[in-house]
Amino acid sequence: MKKQSGIRGWSQKNRVFCIIALFLAVCLLLSGREIAKAAEKEEEEFGFVETSISLYAGNTYQLEMVNAEPVVDEFGWSDTVSFYSSDPNIVRVDAWTGLVRAVGAGKADITAYFMGKSAVCHVKVKSTHCELSEEKLVLYQGQEAEITLTNSKQKAACYEHFIYRKEDNIESDWSLEVEENDRGVFTVKGREAGEYYLDLSLTNRKGESYSARCEVEVLECGFSSNGVSVAEGGTVALEIANGEILSCEVVREDWWKEPQETEDENGDFDRNQENTGIETPWGAEQEADETHLATDHQGNLTGISAGEAKISVKWQAVYGEEREDILTVYITTPEYIPFENKLFAGDWYYPNFEGTSYYSKVSATSSNDEVLEVQTSDWGDMSLVPKKAGKATLKFTVDGLNFQQKVQVIDPQWGQECALVKKGKAKILSFTNLPKDSEVIWKTSDKKTVAVSQEGKITGKKLGSAVITATLEGKTFFCTVTVGSGKGVDAALKGEEVLGAIYSQEKRMQEGYYDCSSFVWRSYNAAGLKIGNVNSAPTAAEIARKLEAEGKAIAYEYIEADQLKPGDLIFYAGYGNGRYKNIDHVSMYYGSSYLWEDLDSGAIIHAVGSGVQFESYSWYCSSSIVMIARPVE
Repeated sequence: MKKQSGIRGWSQKNRVFCIIALFLAVCLLLSGREIAKAAEKEEEEFGFVETSISLYAGNTYQLEMVNAEPVVDEFGWSDTVSFYSSDPNIVRVDAWTGLVRAVGAGKADITAYFMGKSAVCHVKVKSTHCELSEEKLVLYQGQEAEITLTNSKQKAACYEHFIYRKEDNIESDWSLEVEENDRGVFTVKGREAGEYYLDLSLTNRKGESYSARCEVEVLECGFSSNGVSVAEGGTVALEIANGEILSCEVVREDWWKEPQETEDENGDFDRNQENTGIETPWGAEQEADETHLATDHQGNLTGISAGEAKISVKWQAVYGEEREDILTVYITTPEYIPFENKLFAGDWYYPNFEGTSYYSKVSATSSNDEVLEVQTSDWGDMSLVPKKAGKATLKFTVDGLNFQQKVQVIDPQWGQECALVKKGKAKILSFTNLPKDSEVIWKTSDKKTVAVSQEGKITGKKLGSAVITATLEGKTFFCTVTVGSGKGVDAALKGEEVLGAIYSQEKRMQEGYYDCSSFVWRSYNAAGLKIGNVNSAPTAAEIARKLEAEGKAIAYEYIEADQLKPGDLIFYAGYGNGRYKNIDHVSMYYGSSYLWEDLDSGAIIHAVGSGVQFESYSWYCSSSIVMIARPVE
């Protein structure tokens, strides 16, 4: 009994101990969960302090975030919050500081991104009592206009302005010259041609800003650059946008320079009158330097000898202002470098000149745009685009000099990037649509493997591959030739005979129609080997199953092209069709295909939706290859 009593007593103590331990464990567990929940909650609480704000146009507001402390990684890079506006025409935001400025009435969202998380602040912008004397301005470059900003409800302490390109809403302070005074009158001057938003803003004594937006369009007016070129013996007319030239004359190179101070023997500074005409009386030594250039008052420039000259041009803008510019004229000796060979349809060519300057202008025309078209990009780059076989005459004008060349466009078709030939056999490589007077130069990279005649006849000497080059009118074409033997080569050559045939699963066994499995099966059948000993092509999955059962599988994933032989079959898996290895496609290896000297991507031939065609072995679904088989050695 005592023994039982002892056991019972020990059990009660342990029971109490276990209850206490269990209670503590539950507390710790709950505490841990609470901590985890708190941490998770804290992690999820990244966002804006204010998720909805209301502003007037012109108001600024500094966005504040919670749980957005910058995180610095081991390399010292800091992950910080970035901000984006859904509509910069309503509200703008600094991408890194989160400073908001309202610009127009409406609604927009500011989105903040941080460490893979995002948050949104809704912004409503209300119109103000700001009024503009002009809501849209059209100016010429150099022209000025005044706009007055008023607000019946606010007394301004100061004014400011903001400029944005209209096309992309990017700040563009250099495009307009804007000055403001303390009465809300802004003077706007056009600098760079284009369309802009100009936000004019007043700030009251409380530091609150209110604005209104004016659209400004600046039109070209004047010379596009401060330099111009004219050829020796050529004549060009100065081009001016929205202006009229009043006078034009050649001046001394140093006529416009400021006097330079030099230190004399007593240590005093004096003007260097030898290098400037400003303080020297106008005399013979000040006469215009016309050794390089002649001009008339209308701005027609004639190059006399190669070099540089300065001209003073007085002109009147279309809006009435008279102005004067000093331009540098470069007298060039342009020379056209003609094309030595015929041009190929489908290629792009660029005319080549020597003896020109940075400011040289080239124009060109073609006598037959259907054969050869001249194209000029928005940046002024010129290209010649042959369209079809024929003849055309190119005419160029460079800095006032004319050049021309008669060219012939040819359209030969090569289309033989790879070829297969049996050892001891020959094949002809040739162009189609080749002009009779064109000469082709043929070469082989390995005479011992593939020989080639100057008529394009290739002969397989030994197993392997070589690259054949055919050079026509300065352009080189390449063909990788593989020399093989056996029924695998025969099957690949039979497949090549039906290139371009129509793909069809319904008519897969009819003449002129193929799907992937009937193509490889019928190619081997025509070469004298009936895969699977059946009279109709099985599916690609069934062909693979039969070949594996016969021990013909050589790989179960992608292998390098140099490990394959012509006639090898490549099987590809689909998306769980329930067939053997989920195979839904098969292709046949054809031969080598070199992209570069040391990179053989291989070539396959197969039947796909667009018909029987060649494809790159290494590029076509290489990750989906589940088996490669060699039906015959």
